[in-house]
Formats: sequence, C-alpha cells, structure tokens
Amino acid sequence: MASYAAGARTKFEGRPSTFDAALAALSLVGEVARRHWVEAVATVPDLLAVVSDLPDERMNTTAKRFAVALCAENRRSLSHLLRTMEP
Repeated sequence: MASYAAGARTKFEGRPSTFDAALAALSLVGEVARRHWVEAVATVPDLLAVVSDLPDERMNTTAKRFAVALCAENRRSLSHLLRTMEP
C-alpha cells in the first residue's frame, strides 16, 4: 500500500500535495500548535468504523479494505513527516 500511495496521481497534479501544504502551514506556527497537530494527526481514528456501516451495494468489502488501508498509510506518512520536520 505504501508504494501505491506514494505513486498515486491526483487531478491536482502540479499543485502542492496535502503533505506539502501541512508542512508549510506548520512551519508558520509556534511549537505548541505544531505539537497539537502532530498529536491530532497521530490519533485520527481508523476509517473502519465509518466504512463498515456502509451497505455492500454502496461499497464492497474489497473497496472498504482498500480505503481503510490507504487512509492508514496516509496517516502514517503524514505523522512521520510531521514528527521529523524541523522546528
């Protein structure tokens, strides 16, 4: 999943990525705000609770597993970037 997420393309190609925007925004705030957002991203709940409530005719089991895995990978990547960014 990590290699898929890293290579995924978006219709916003050529614009700053979500990760770039988050890092840029956090570079503008103080240490307390930065720590708050690092913790907030790290504690985002799993998407499974949301998608498991969807009826299978709206989202099949494979799509649910994929969405949960992709969101978890994005959360992991963003958490890592935020934890390792320069203050």
